[in-house]
Amino acid sequence: MIWRKIVVVLVRIFLVLSPVKGYHRERIPEGACIICPNHVALRDPFCVQLAAGSKEFFRYMAKSRYYDAPIVGPFIRSVGAFRVDPEKGYVSAIREAMRLLKNGEKVCMFPEGTRNKTGEDMEGKAGAAMIAARMNVPVVPVKIENSTKFFRIVRVTFGEPMQIEMAPRGAGNEAYHEAAQRIMEAIRAL
Repeated sequence: MIWRKIVVVLVRIFLVLSPVKGYHRERIPEGACIICPNHVALRDPFCVQLAAGSKEFFRYMAKSRYYDAPIVGPFIRSVGAFRVDPEKGYVSAIREAMRLLKNGEKVCMFPEGTRNKTGEDMEGKAGAAMIAARMNVPVVPVKIENSTKFFRIVRVTFGEPMQIEMAPRGAGNEAYHEAAQRIMEAIRAL
């Protein structure tokens, strides 16, 4: 717990050139949920965490190349990141996310699955929607603005929680892909 507070202070110092302002954090439900922000910059997880306030703590999926990196890796692991290796598949990361949610934790997943470097609308991946439905936890859409620019306020807006229904038998990935698109639309609408 002390280490988390130290990391938050370090992140605030790092982000002093771009203060983070959170809006509607009261929309974050108590207990387990999936936080789903758009993703445009490497510092987005830190911006979301700061915007949520010190009472909240999110766990993040981090790509193995960052999770295992010599300098960045220990830092992101210390703030609750867990590993996802796109080349080996997502099964272990999905299991870990489900375990964390079962324990009442909040998991932050970027529904695009990667950073959006173009600014064009991207499709969401089915993972967050599928996990939310299976675990029966709400999804909180989050919009991050200005995180790629320094000397500007980074705005992080939390949306109304959404409930994702289990896909009917036989609908599978298609139904979760449609739910992911609804999450992306909710993010864009903020």
